[in-house]
Amino acid sequence: SQSYENIQQTGYLIYCDPPYRDNAYKNPYFRFDSDKFWSVMREWSKTNVVIISEYTAPADFVCIWEKKFTPRINQVVNRVKNERLFLFNLYALRIIQHIPFSTIDLVEK
Repeated sequence: SQSYENIQQTGYLIYCDPPYRDNAYKNPYFRFDSDKFWSVMREWSKTNVVIISEYTAPADFVCIWEKKFTPRINQVVNRVKNERLFLFNLYALRIIQHIPFSTIDLVEK
């Protein structure tokens, strides 16, 4: 097993579902470097289509899809959140222009 940081791919569709930034830091035993993650996603996006699932993203990423949902943790209903999918801004328009349909329908989990 290797860290995602060491993976080098070209020409792939990559879906990333990192620990949500607002949740990852609540656990003192789990450390995830979100800034490093977004840096790696920028590099990967130069030679791949990289879709990232997150609530928020840095300003240089474009939201391509979102849906409101209410997470349930231990049967307790929490506040409504927006699940979003992002692409890196520099490549998002080029990729979206090649999609032969006007909307993207995703199958719900």
